[in-house]
This record gives sequence, structure tokens and C-alpha cells, in this order.
Amino acid sequence: MSQVIQISDFKGKYYVAVSDSATEKFQNVLDQQEELYLTNLMGIALRDLFIADLTNGVPTNTEYLKFFNPFQKDNSGESSKGLKETLLGLVYNDFVGGDSLKHSLTGVIKSTNENSEVLTPMEAKRFAESRRNGIVDSYNMIGDKIKELELYDYSDKIEYTFLDVI
Repeated sequence: MSQVIQISDFKGKYYVAVSDSATEKFQNVLDQQEELYLTNLMGIALRDLFIADLTNGVPTNTEYLKFFNPFQKDNSGESSKGLKETLLGLVYNDFVGGDSLKHSLTGVIKSTNENSEVLTPMEAKRFAESRRNGIVDSYNMIGDKIKELELYDYSDKIEYTFLDVI
């Protein structure tokens, strides 16, 4: 079960239209990807401590709040959107970017709709990537902040995983 973000958080810029039949699929993607990104940022031990500290999806530990909330990096003008919005952007990309093609018994099919123009698979991927690329710097800044705060458990993993702009 996702700990930081919920399906109901996907509004506005990260709105995802999810039918009743697709809710389970979206929840599975959300659960898997949130865990992956938290593990890549924190390692397993710190991720587990962070999750145990959450109350209604928000940490109570002041050290965790330093990267959970939006923050500005020194005097450089660079800013992080905070962990929650960063996860929203990354999971949005993972779900929307990969949702226009499906595999069926007859092969790979593209979703269509009678009342609107469906983006080509490449256009859908590019649309999702544009949202992702806007959040990559925030993700990497959170990793740097965790390292700076010396919260990272280096016995768990040598370095957190940086993301690259696509």
C-alpha cells in the first residue's frame, strides 16, 4: 500500500482519469513505484524508518520534514517541490506514459476513443516525460538533502540513484 501518495492526490497538473476497472491497476503501479523511488532515495533501512514515522502520509520527524516539504537549495535559487509532489510527478509519468498501449491475445493494441483524439503512443510518452523532466531536479535535490542531513544508511546502499532527464 502506498504510504505518501494516494490516488486521490492525482489532481490538477497530475490528474489521472481512472475508471473503476482501472483503479486496481493504477493502485498497483502507485504502490510499486512509490516503494521503488523511496528505496532508491533512502535505502531500505531509512525508507522503513521514514514510513514508520508517517502520520496520514506526512512525517512527524523534523529531519524528514526538511526534504518532505518544498525547500530552496542554499542561495542558488534552485528549489525542490518536496517529496510528495516529486513522487506524484514520477508516478504520473510511469502510469500515463505507459498506458496508451496494451498487450492482448492478438498482439499490441492502442486505446481509442470515439469522442476525442487519442495521442499516438510516442505523443503520450512525450507528454508524460515533459511532466517527469520537470520533477527530476527536485528528486535529485531530495537525494542530496538526505545525504547532507546524514540520514542515508550507507551500509544499505552506496549511493542513491540519480534520475536523468529524458
